[in-house]
Parts: sequence; structure tokens; C-alpha cells
Amino acid sequence: MNILIKRSRGILTTLVFCGLAPSVSEGQAPGRVVGRVLDARTAQPLASVQVLLAEASLGSLTAVDGRYLIRDVPAGTYDLVVLSIGYATKTITQVEVASGLTTALDVTLDSRAIEVDGLTVTSAAERGSTTSLLTERKLAAVVSDAIGADQISRTPDGDAAAALKRVPGLSVVDGRYAYIRGLGERYSATTLNGAPLASPVPDKKVVPLDMIPSGLLQSIVTSKSYSPDQPGDYAGGLVQLRTWDFPASRLLDVSVSGGWNSGATFKDGLGYAGGGGDFLGFDDGTRDLPALIPRDVRISRANFSSEQLQDIGRAFGGEWGPTPRSIPATGSLSFAFGQDFDLSSDRRAGFIASASYSSSQRLRRNLVERVFTASGGQDPSVDYRGEIAERSVGLGGLLSFTFQPRQSDQVKLTGVYNRLTDDISRMLTGFNLDSNADQWNSRLQYLGQSLVNSQLDGEHLLGFLGDAKLDWRAAYTRAARYEPSTREVLYREFDGRFYWNDFIQSGSVFHQDMVDEGWSGGTSLSLPLEVRDLPATVSFGVSTDRKDRGAYTRRFRFRPRSGGVVDDSVRVLSPNELFGGDGAHIRPDGFEIQEATFRTDNYSAREVVDAAYAMLDLQPMAAVRISGGARVERTLQSVSPHDLWEIGLEPVPGAELETMDVLPAVNATISLTDDMKLRAGASRTLARPQLRELAPFSFADYAGGFLVIGNPELERTRISNFDLRWEWFAGPQAVIGVSGFYKRFAGPIEVSVLPSSELLKTWVNARGASNYGVEVELQSDLAFITEPLQNVSLSGNLTLVESDVETLGSARVYLPGTGATDLGVVSRNRPLQGQSPYVANAGLTWSGHGGASMSVLFNRFGRRIDAVGGQTTPDIFEEARSQLDAVVAWPLASGWRVKLAASRLAGSAVEFTQGGETIRSYDLGRAVSLALSWGAGR
Repeated sequence: MNILIKRSRGILTTLVFCGLAPSVSEGQAPGRVVGRVLDARTAQPLASVQVLLAEASLGSLTAVDGRYLIRDVPAGTYDLVVLSIGYATKTITQVEVASGLTTALDVTLDSRAIEVDGLTVTSAAERGSTTSLLTERKLAAVVSDAIGADQISRTPDGDAAAALKRVPGLSVVDGRYAYIRGLGERYSATTLNGAPLASPVPDKKVVPLDMIPSGLLQSIVTSKSYSPDQPGDYAGGLVQLRTWDFPASRLLDVSVSGGWNSGATFKDGLGYAGGGGDFLGFDDGTRDLPALIPRDVRISRANFSSEQLQDIGRAFGGEWGPTPRSIPATGSLSFAFGQDFDLSSDRRAGFIASASYSSSQRLRRNLVERVFTASGGQDPSVDYRGEIAERSVGLGGLLSFTFQPRQSDQVKLTGVYNRLTDDISRMLTGFNLDSNADQWNSRLQYLGQSLVNSQLDGEHLLGFLGDAKLDWRAAYTRAARYEPSTREVLYREFDGRFYWNDFIQSGSVFHQDMVDEGWSGGTSLSLPLEVRDLPATVSFGVSTDRKDRGAYTRRFRFRPRSGGVVDDSVRVLSPNELFGGDGAHIRPDGFEIQEATFRTDNYSAREVVDAAYAMLDLQPMAAVRISGGARVERTLQSVSPHDLWEIGLEPVPGAELETMDVLPAVNATISLTDDMKLRAGASRTLARPQLRELAPFSFADYAGGFLVIGNPELERTRISNFDLRWEWFAGPQAVIGVSGFYKRFAGPIEVSVLPSSELLKTWVNARGASNYGVEVELQSDLAFITEPLQNVSLSGNLTLVESDVETLGSARVYLPGTGATDLGVVSRNRPLQGQSPYVANAGLTWSGHGGASMSVLFNRFGRRIDAVGGQTTPDIFEEARSQLDAVVAWPLASGWRVKLAASRLAGSAVEFTQGGETIRSYDLGRAVSLALSWGAGR
């Protein structure tokens, strides 16, 4: 059989290559034709497909990833012929190849006998209906949405989080976390090129997506229904980040941008005089723990003499409080280079390398931070006003190398590095009931987050198994969070002056170094079959994902020596004068450093997920596709608090969860017409507590604020999911969709605010919850109105969500010094924490020749619960807000491009409320950026 196929392909190739080459002008540089060939039923790439230019003696075979490349094509107009045994031949007419440029064209083939008459379509129609992301959505077995690099380039979005706001049913919280269909980030999962990522944020499941520059990404695909070949720990959606693969042509791109913010740029604000490497996003050691501090010895009089304690205290010199500065403009740089190589007739290699740097500034003026008593009264127990200045530096890098030793094999090595650092200066002033006086609070914080991911993966067609496909991957990921020397000082007002106050967190130093290391690997095998003469595929796979976390934490406080009194003339000094410089006031009649590390501050943790799945994808009828199977996941999660030094007490209990879950799924697609699909899906998934949530580690954001503490009593959430979507791909650039979904949660995990000896913010399991809603989407050019509007496109989507939570009469929590405790909770019905009742997106874009474009984009989400109240404590809400953006991109001469973007044109205020009263508010400011770039490719 293989011999017959090879002979047939050879005959077809000879027949097509007998055509005459078109006449071209002398001296013109040749162009290229590139693209992918996909199965029109499954969207899977097709290997060893003939792709030929009918008027030229040129052609190519597709590789295992479906990609083809035809080089050295004279400028002109051609018919492209695509043929493969078992598929109907397709001819695409009017394929234009310009001198020195690359023409990209993806193609789908129908699974039909070779005797069936071929299909002929125009280049414009094929390009519109088979743009790879639209094709992937149209042919996917699950409900999914996607956004690609071309769409991202028409927005002001500089990172993955900002880009995801344009996806139907998706909102972004805190500028970095994806909430899909109104569900919190714990109900989504993130993969990079198929491999899970560790998160540098201790109490979040997903990676903060603002860490990942949008320029590194080829596409972002969000799967909203589940299939067994994907990780089973999501309900809202799976965010699949895909980096660039082979360059479509030789690539060189350089970009520089500058930006202005109405609330920050050139305004007087706060600064943090840190280290010499801050502008690059690295601490140069200025903030490290002093070398005089042993790693495993408590700083106390029992272990050190008075003189030694003074030396240690003075070693914490440097800056202790914010200093005035003028806020500079924002800026960024990026660079990308790629090249592909033909090593022989059937061997090919290529690489892409890119790097990016950004520096941004934020100033939150007129910041409000308030806390209300448990009774929810009108008088706040904490009522602060102030400002926060943040300087963020982002670094990103990508290196991807792909090697195809032959058409049926591909191996890819990818390395990604992302780093985001924040210098944060904060000053708050106002009333605090604990001291029954006005207080003045300052904090300096440096936070460095980094993510490293390296991955080796391969794809192979196994001819001896009827062209079965074998995929495998091995990945290492490392996420680090470094918070060195966070310094906080508190003053109390007396008789019109502020004096340093010996109050909790005053004169404190917090240091934490947390590292997550993860290893993952997996392999899958897909076997093509025929069931009643219709195509089918059976797939099997196994995977393992392992994550180890180590958290090293130290706390210190400067306090008056026992029995000593610090003179008022000293207590009125600024933070830098009190503790900075040469430490003149760290002396026997002044301040002395003390260890303040809690027993629960340090912990080690592990998470292991071993999985196996089996899945069948078949067509019982020509217009019906069913994909179903099950995944088994065995999970072990353990958190072990440990003392840094021996104190003769029993270890603090941690947490250990071991579960085995069977996660079935079935998805059906009915082709009502060639361009109209009806999809339905049912599945069971889960959501695990995060390691930080299980750890009894605690902290307070400011004196008098909530005490945030983990809960080792948490259990996993089990979720039943039901999805239904109707889609009509109404034209080359048009899609209309209506979706409905229903989800049932058993034991949902939520953030709750509960009264105890002080207000606690912790995580608890509710009894159950339901989540249901509707999504409506429209995307189309306006050619159906009049032909001159064919370059204008309209996009919009609206998601309406309702949810209902069933609470228990009590919440199982962890209390410092007490342990596991049941606190009473008022039973009531309410929405899920983090769920917006609606999310809306709209966009109007004009695309001209040569890359010119203009876009106006709108996003709005509805009021949602930020933290659930308990007993008589009201819920905390994040109030609804809108965002209006505008972008103009224009090509200049000789490969230069300019892009002007304006963000938050309709307002930029952020507000949180509790019991109808504002507890937090600030203004993000309107922003304008101008980018200039130059690119060359062939």
C-alpha cells in the first residue's frame, strides 16, 4: 500500500510540474509561499501533502506539523494545487506573490476519496476562511476562542493579560489574572506550548499574565470546554499560550516606544532609592539580608551580645522611607530575529530569538484604604488616605529552535525567560481605632518575580502504524518570588505632631525568598481508524507534573531596649533618620533589633499530579463528530511548616491531600451546514487548593488591616460542566456565535473575611454553587453593507452570568495559636466570589494596505465580589468599570512603522466597597504611548 501511495504521488507531481513557468520581469527578487495544510474535519495538521504551483515548476511537501514552504517563486499570480491520497484535491486560484515578499496561505482538505472531483476556491476566500486561528476554532472538538498576533498588534496591549480582555466571556483582575465566564483564576489553567507553568505568586494558581510580553506570543487559545487530553483542573477555561515557531520568512524586527500617564508622568511622587541594578530589574545586593545574620540562628539576646545586636541592626542601613521624586515617562524596547534553513531536500531547521525590555510607572494619588468593623457600621475602624508609587521593569526573552530531520519528524527546543520587578513606595495617613489616634505609615517594598521555562518536544508520524502520530514533551519550569527587606514604619499623632510608635509592624523588616521548581513530561499516541468507512482516531496518553516549593522567610523589628525609653526628639525623626544611614539611633539607649519570625512563616511544599487518558474521536455520521473519553488524575499535595531553629515544641501541623479522580468528558459537533456548527459538551473537572492557601502563613497588608492566613483544612472542588454553542462562519472574515453553559460546584473555595480577635481574610470551602450564563459574539467585516467597507471590521461579545452559592452554617478555618476552628457563618444565597454578572467587549477596526490600521476598543465588566463576608461582616465588592482604548498604526518608508495608542479614555477610577461604603479607591490615569519600529523579512 505504501508503494502505491508513493507511486501515485509521483505521477501527480509529474503531471502538475509539466506546466510552463509564467513570464516575469528581469531583476525582480523572488518571493515565497508558506502556510499549513489541515484536515477539514479535525483541524489536525497533515504531513506529506503535495503543495504545487500549477504555472511554475515549484512545489513542496508538508512536514509533520502541516507546514509547507515554496521558495524562489517569481513574482506573479498562480493557481496553488494541494493534493493527498485520501483527500479531495483543492485548487486555490489568484494566489499573488509579490517580489521579495512572503505570501501566507493556510489550506484545509476534505477527507474524500481521490476519485471525487476536486474543489476550486479563490485565494481571498481560502485565506479568509482558513486563517489558522479561525480554522482551529471552526474545526475544534471543544468550545474555544482565540486571539492571534495580528489581532494583538492592533491593540495597545503589551502583555498577555491585556490581550485576553478581548476574548468573549473573559475579564482580567488586578491587571494580570484571567477570570473566564465570571470564575476566579483558580478555575482556569495556563500552559505554555502544552506544558504547565509554575507561578511566582504564592497564593495564586495561574501565572500573572502581565509577566509575559505579547510580542513573544503567536497566539492565545482559550478552551472553554474540557477534553481528556488536557489537564483536568479547570472549569472556566484553559489558557494556552503559544510562542512563535518557524518564521514564515527571514525575520528582523526592532521596536522602541515611550508613554505618558495622566496621573503619573512628570508629576511629583514617591521614590525608592534602591540598588544600582534596579533599572534592569535586578537587585544588586543592596536589599539582601546582612551577612552578619546567620541563616538558622534566631536574632535575640540569648544568642548575641548587645554589641553584636547593634552591629546587626546597623547593617540594615540604607533607605527606610520614600523620598520625593518626579515620575518619569514609560518606555520599552524589543528585538526579534528569525531564520529558517533547508539542510537538504527533506531536512529543515529554523529558529526565532526575541528579547524585550519595559519600564513603566504608576502613581495612585488620593488612595483610600479603609476597614469597617464586623458590625458593618458607618464609622470605619481604619480610615487612611495616601498614595502609592510603583516602578515596574519587565524583561522577556524567547529562543526557539525547530529541527525536521525528515518530513515525518519534528523536534523543538524552546526556552522562555520572563522577569517582572516592582519598586513600591507607600505613604498612608489617617485614623486607626486600635490606637484611637491618627497614624502615619510608610512602606518600601521591592518584589522580583521571574519565570523560566525550557521545553523539548517532538512529533513523529509512525508509518508502520498507519501514520499514527506520537507526541512527547519534557519541560522544566522555575518560578521565583523574591521580596527582600520590605520596610515599614508607623507613627502616631499626638498634640499635632507624629511620633514613632512601638506598634505591630512598626520598624519592621520582612524578607522572603520563595522558589517553585517544576518538572513535567508526557507522551501521547493517536491512531487513525475507520469506522463504517468514516474516519476516527483513538488516542492514549500519560503525563506527570511535579512541583516543589521552598519558602525562606525572616521578620525583624526595631524596638526600644527592654525598659528603655526613646527620647521624643528622636521619635519625631523621619524613617531614614531613625534607622537609615549609619544607624546612629541603634544603641543601648535607643533601638535594638529583634527576631519577629513566626513559626508558620517557613514551609516546604510539594504537588504531584500523575495522569493517564484515553479518548475516541469519530464520525458516526457524515455531519456528526463525537469526541469522548476519560482522564484519571492522582494528586498529592503536602505543606510542611518548619521552624528555622530548634525551640523544643511540636511542629506546627501542615496539610496533606491525596486524591484520585476520574474525569470523563464527551463533546459533540453537528455540522448543520459547511459553515454552521452546533456544539455540545459535558464533563467533570476539579479545582485544587493552592499550596499557599494550605500553608498557615499569615501577614497583614498594613497595621489595622486584614490578617491574611492560609487554611490547611481546605479540600478540592469538584465541578460538573455543560456547554452548548451555535456558530455560523458567515463569511471569509465573519463569525456569529451564541453559547450557553451551566456548572455545578461541590465545595467551591472562596476568599472570605471573618471576624475573630481581628478581621481574618482566609480561604474556605462553601457547600456548593451553581454558575450559568449566555455568551453572544459577532465578528465580521462590513462588506455586506457596501463593498467600500470591506476593510472595516466590527467585533463584539457579551457574556451574562448568574451564580448561586450555598453556604454552610460554619466555616472551618485556621487561627494562629489555636489551630483548626469552626467559625459560625450566616447561611445565605449570593454570587460566587470573583464572578461578574456581565462582561462586554466591542471593537471597530479599519485595515488598510501595507499594515495601516485604526481601532477603537471597549471593555466593561460588572460589579463582583472581591472577598466574601462572614457573620455580620458584609461582602467586599469591586465596582463595575469600563475601559475605552484607541490605536492607530501606520507604515512609513523603508520598513518603518509607527503606532499610537491611547488607553482608559473613558475614565480610570478603581473602587472597592463594603456595605455601601468605599474601602479602597484609586485612579490608574489615562495613558498614551507612541511606538516606532523597523522590520525586514523575506
